[in-house]
Amino acid sequence: MMKIIESIRAREVQLLKKASLLRTSIDALNISSPFLVSIAAFGLYTLSDPVNHLLTPQVAFVSVTLFSMLRMPMIMIAELVAMGVQAAVAGRRLGTFLLEEEIDETAVERDMEPDYERSIDVEFASFDWPKDENGGWWWCGARG
Repeated sequence: MMKIIESIRAREVQLLKKASLLRTSIDALNISSPFLVSIAAFGLYTLSDPVNHLLTPQVAFVSVTLFSMLRMPMIMIAELVAMGVQAAVAGRRLGTFLLEEEIDETAVERDMEPDYERSIDVEFASFDWPKDENGGWWWCGARG
């Protein structure tokens, strides 16, 4: 059983590494995209008509300012898309989970008789709560 758990955990760690690498790559692309867009725009501008499209300081600085203003919306759109995908996956997983049939119908006894003196009856169980460093119960500070 431990080997199965270890193999599942190793696969999970590999997937987490891949997801982290992908996330880092996407973040690097998002951060560098205004620079890359500027280089591509200036290159296309000057190469499309070398005689009439001169890259003057006026054209360059106005373009750089506009590209810088577009940087945050581009990053926010990328984040919004990522969150939308995560929400869709989470919704699909929750829907699949909630629509599953009960595993064992006999695990819970349902009796709607109103004459019970207790709402819940637990047999053969033990309960233990951790105490804090002062010897009290962690949720109320009472001494045990």
